This record gives sequence, C-alpha cells and structure tokens, in this order.
Amino acid sequence: MGEFLAATAGPIDRIVSSLHSELVAMRCAVGLIKSCYLDDVRVNFEGDSSVVLEAMKGKGEDYSIWGSVINYLRFFLLGLPNLECSHVWREGNLAVHRLARMGLGVSQELVWFEEPPFLIQDILFEEGL
Repeated sequence: MGEFLAATAGPIDRIVSSLHSELVAMRCAVGLIKSCYLDDVRVNFEGDSSVVLEAMKGKGEDYSIWGSVINYLRFFLLGLPNLECSHVWREGNLAVHRLARMGLGVSQELVWFEEPPFLIQDILFEEGL
C-alpha cells in the first residue's frame, strides 16, 4: 500500500567491509519486520547492493565468509510470502543513507514505527508515502 512501516538506525560493531555492513543492515531490517509484523505483511526491501539482494534470493546453504548472515536472511525470508526485493541506485536510496549516517553517531539502536523520523520525512513525502 506504500505506507511507512518502520525504520531503525544504530551502531554496528566490528564491520570489516561495505558488503558486511550491507548484510548486517539487512539482517537488522529483517529482524525488525519478523519481530513486529505478521508473516503476511507485504514488504519491499530496497537496496543498492545487488550482491546482497541476489544472495538473499539464493537457495540452499551459503558457505562463503558471509554465509552465517546470508543463511539467516534466507531462512527468515522464506517465512515472508509477500516479500519483494528491489535494486535501487545509490541515489535512490537517500533515506537509508541518512539513517545509516545517523546510526554512526548514536550509542544505541533507535526504532520508529508508523511515523518516520524527521530526517527522512521530506524524502518519503516526495515519494508519495
């Protein structure tokens, strides 16, 4: 329906690469959805990392260095039948980058439900949400 559901920002410890940070951020997003919404919720995960999105869609066990995070994502995504994963260009992912930048400067996780945080309201308004 194009409604804002939730957002989170917070520190992520021991990140070793940009791919690792994208995977951990997606794991946080999936965990938020799974803990707060019913399995039949419609979710569209948008990301600018095509590698992460393709890894999430993969089948079977992943034995790569990031396999534990990828396998976690795959397991929980199986339980979301109304899930879509879409690639967006980095320029189209401004809200996420603002939240990530905010997460660098806080000491604990912040979560918003139903009403988006002020720092991304202008972006969501432009998108018609």
